Amino acid sequence: MDLEMYIRSFICSLMSGISCSIFFGTLLNRKRQGEKTVIPAWASKCLPSLVFSAGFLLIAVLEAPGYLIQPLRVILLLWVVIWMFYQAKPGKILFLAAFWCAIFWTLNLLAVSVVYALSGQPQETGGLSDWICSILILCLSLFFRWKCKGWMDYLEGEGLGRFVWFPAVSLMVTTLMSITVWYTDSLNRIGVVMAAAGYSVIIVLVFYFTVKLVEKETKLQRAQFIQARLKNQRELVENILASDRSYRRRLHDYRNQLGCLQGLLNEGRNEEAFAYIEELCGSIQEIKDHVNTNHALVNTILNQKYLRAQEKGITLVMAVNDLSGLSMHKEDIVSLLVNLLDNAIEACEKLDENKLIQFKLMLEEGMLTVSVRNPVKEPVRIEGKRIKTTKKEKSQHGFGMLNINTVVEKNGGTSILKCQDGWFYFSAVIPDGEPA
Repeated sequence: MDLEMYIRSFICSLMSGISCSIFFGTLLNRKRQGEKTVIPAWASKCLPSLVFSAGFLLIAVLEAPGYLIQPLRVILLLWVVIWMFYQAKPGKILFLAAFWCAIFWTLNLLAVSVVYALSGQPQETGGLSDWICSILILCLSLFFRWKCKGWMDYLEGEGLGRFVWFPAVSLMVTTLMSITVWYTDSLNRIGVVMAAAGYSVIIVLVFYFTVKLVEKETKLQRAQFIQARLKNQRELVENILASDRSYRRRLHDYRNQLGCLQGLLNEGRNEEAFAYIEELCGSIQEIKDHVNTNHALVNTILNQKYLRAQEKGITLVMAVNDLSGLSMHKEDIVSLLVNLLDNAIEACEKLDENKLIQFKLMLEEGMLTVSVRNPVKEPVRIEGKRIKTTKKEKSQHGFGMLNINTVVEKNGGTSILKCQDGWFYFSAVIPDGEPA
């Protein structure tokens, strides 16, 4: 390779690397750096782009032993770099790598076809098709980030499987068409461009309608998410009002009982008065709060859930500390605690024995730790950060963990969940004091 080709390969590789960083950064969350890292924040943000670019440059300067190997090398490069920097399962990484490669190869086919129509020999274009392809993929990635940020969060499990065919079929068709254009000199130039352009339009339309479908599902899930949060808050308000009415009734009764007590004392019936006082103290002891965290909202939620668990024969063991300094938004507190405890209570309701919930809520050194552990009747299917619902009314359920994950991610926290040896376990650590 001469100097001009090295410069072209370097610039095109850099553009492709930036495109990859934009594309995959739109869809996936970055892995967290260790606390002892010496890499500055700005350098950390640029690192994926540089690694992607270095990989593309290596592919450009090393000839592949056949045209069919090119997509495989690109997919392998993408898989490795995504695995290094982003949070995703291997299967999801492979799908996204093939997806990007399919789009890239389609644009490359279009660029080669245009250059072929202009020159008649794609092998002698001086890399013009590389420039066109690199510019197109960068523009498409920027457009994708503008329109589609976050949509991949809703393509999990079965949802992702609906689109597996797209990158596989696209790569096969694009590779065959590219080989035909690249190694055949007797093709009709206008026909080649029209075929490539038509195929590219089809791929873009499929891509567009895929995104629109996901956007529609996203809006539906967000609406259901809001509905679920409103339901939680409405139930909490109703519980608070019910408790308030109960306290008012008891206060009214106590006034009458104090009148009776005064009458006993006036009549000199001291022993009966003392016995009556003990009875009143016992009833007051029964209705006192079981949990006190020095945070009114948290107290209300935990005490209501404690009473609900008690009514259903479930033992709820709670470890808490002073939460008076908790600054998390009230709606996030409600969504997090209500969904966690409701899920655990619902799971324990299905059991015949060992109905136990272990709950922890601690605020220490600006970090909120929350965890729930409870037995389950059947193993829970976990996909990423989601629980695969087994209920028939799938559209009505499954939003509890979605609400929980939303609160954790919104506040910059991390969480883990697992099901092992008949026990379900959830734990999250959330920074407090910097709400999103």
